[in-house]
Amino acid sequence: MWWNNKLYLKKISSKKDDNSFSLPSEKTLINKFSVSRTTIRYCLQKLCNKGITYAKKGSGYYVNAHYFYTKIGVENVKNLRLKYKVIEKNLSKDILLDVLNTLNLDPEDINFNDYLGYLKICYNRQNKALGYYKSFCFLPAFGTLDWKQIELSWPNYIKKNNIILRNSINTIIIENSDELDKKYLSNKVNQVCVIYSAKFDNKNHIIKIVEKRILMDYFLVNYIKMY
Repeated sequence: MWWNNKLYLKKISSKKDDNSFSLPSEKTLINKFSVSRTTIRYCLQKLCNKGITYAKKGSGYYVNAHYFYTKIGVENVKNLRLKYKVIEKNLSKDILLDVLNTLNLDPEDINFNDYLGYLKICYNRQNKALGYYKSFCFLPAFGTLDWKQIELSWPNYIKKNNIILRNSINTIIIENSDELDKKYLSNKVNQVCVIYSAKFDNKNHIIKIVEKRILMDYFLVNYIKMY
């Protein structure tokens, strides 16, 4: 899809310091890419969800000046559809503390009671576990968590709750496997790639704090997302 095209993203990124730079109109994009208006609107919303652009009612879509794009996570090998399953809830807050310390974030800046942790596994279509995530969500932003939506699509869940992401801090480390890696991934794995991440909204709340542990063969660094 055009919104994920490297050259298009590069062009947008080059304009991020120009607050007056807007994307072409829907009609122009429809003619350029020969797709329907529904597809164009879907893609424009995708750009907004990623924090790359923002919409002005009656004016159009503009490049987010805070945008700098990076994507890190599980590689979608051969474009196989990935699926996720939450298998554990109410994770220990000790895990949350470890992630904050790894990211050099001050634990005193948050109220631990505002966060609920869960463990989610990422599978490919053959039901092979490629990685698992220990995540903590900021409950005041979501209220009661919708576990089905969390399994289906985290970005869509963010959108559904009208949350605007503005910044992301990430640290990537290669670590020796532990007991949980062998339990959820493979008892033969020796090392895993670990991503520690904190995502902030436009009110500077830490919306999500996560430790992702991924098999080395399936780890992907393509773009990295910051807002």
